[in-house]
Amino acid sequence: MPPITDPVLGQVFATCTHPDLPMPVVEGAHWLIHLLLAARSWATIGAFTQVYQHGEDRFLAEIDGTWAITFAWDAGASRIHSARLEAG
Repeated sequence: MPPITDPVLGQVFATCTHPDLPMPVVEGAHWLIHLLLAARSWATIGAFTQVYQHGEDRFLAEIDGTWAITFAWDAGASRIHSARLEAG
């Protein structure tokens, strides 16, 4: 599975811009997705954000209380995958 499956989050990751999102959301998502992609353990993720269960096999890390990055965890590879930016 690819690490990012959402084209909006992919653009934010690559460019730190998106015309349809407020700049604080873009900056928060850019910071958070870089850290999530670098993390190789739940302990590391827990050092920089709180994570909540989001459905049966997905997790949620909040950006600002309204926006969040949701993702799945690949235990074998010790990394996130299928990350998406979602409004709550």
